[in-house]
Amino acid sequence: MRIKTALPIILSLVTVIVLGSIIARHEQHLRQSNDLYIKLTPADPRSLIQGDYMALGYDLYWHTGTMGLIEYGNIHQDKYHNKSSVEVWVLTDEQDRLVKSAFTKAEFSPAEQAKLQPLILKNPHNYIASLYPAADSYLFAEGLAECYAQATYAHQKVDKNGKPMLLDLVNDELRPLNCEHKQS
Repeated sequence: MRIKTALPIILSLVTVIVLGSIIARHEQHLRQSNDLYIKLTPADPRSLIQGDYMALGYDLYWHTGTMGLIEYGNIHQDKYHNKSSVEVWVLTDEQDRLVKSAFTKAEFSPAEQAKLQPLILKNPHNYIASLYPAADSYLFAEGLAECYAQATYAHQKVDKNGKPMLLDLVNDELRPLNCEHKQS
């Protein structure tokens, strides 16, 4: 009898501990990481079940020099082919906006190399144009598609190892859209 009454209590405690540790890890990531704003490519808000979501595309400003993105991707294919995630190097401006990405530090000038930070990109399709940080979609409440269509940057929090976390979608001035507050 005691085991039958203790088992639910033990399972509840284990659940609370596991969920608490996950929350604490994410809170620590938010506190101890750097801001990074990545320009969004044109998006298409779409209806999904009982809410809306927006497929996110990122302009990673690849440092391709005079070659096109496809040629650049072919040259560096060994760095991302058949890998679920890829580490790249990014350069930001004084407002923490991404201005240049590359697979190697050597592709940057010595002055730029001192300012680089790593960024881990997901690689779902083994194609340079499909690499993305943190998330490739953004879910929001139904009826807010028009507001979120105004987003021009994705606000990411990136830890020292380059692991990104999507925080919010923001406007050209890097200010939150506050779409939830605009809903009537």
